[in-house]
Amino acid sequence: IKIDNQKVDCLFLLIFLMVLGHTFEQFRSESTVISILFSCIYVFHMEAFVFLAGYHSKDTTKCRETAVERFFLPYVLFNFLTYLWIALINGTKLSVTGFQLFSPHSTMWFLFALFVWKMMLKDFARIRLILPLSILLGLGTGMFSSLGIHDSLTRIVSFLPFFMGGYLFQPEML
Repeated sequence: IKIDNQKVDCLFLLIFLMVLGHTFEQFRSESTVISILFSCIYVFHMEAFVFLAGYHSKDTTKCRETAVERFFLPYVLFNFLTYLWIALINGTKLSVTGFQLFSPHSTMWFLFALFVWKMMLKDFARIRLILPLSILLGLGTGMFSSLGIHDSLTRIVSFLPFFMGGYLFQPEML
């Protein structure tokens, strides 16, 4: 298997910046410099991850076939484990109604979004003007405080242009 070192380096840089950004988040109110660095990272890091996810989704059939196994099942598992962890820390009694499948904790929204994008990609790819349409939809979500599912749907729609941009991007475009 041939691995492109530039792609690996880019991914590791994004992961490093994500971890650094989350670390800076704890201290941004204490330092103007940290606050500025935090803002600089947060301006692009999720958009870059979503773009890369779209770029690596060229096989639309495989995306749909593997979406449940690769994204939905881990989402359910990690979301449930997070629910258990939070309940344990807070001393909250566990209940069937306490765990909400479509209310992702913290960063679990990204797994859920990947599941939705991968499942829908084959259909989205058939729409002739999907990129400009997704941009309009993404901008339109800004008009609502939430589209439901505790901001997951809002994020899915607002990041869709980056996913579709990555999917449509070809290396020759550089």
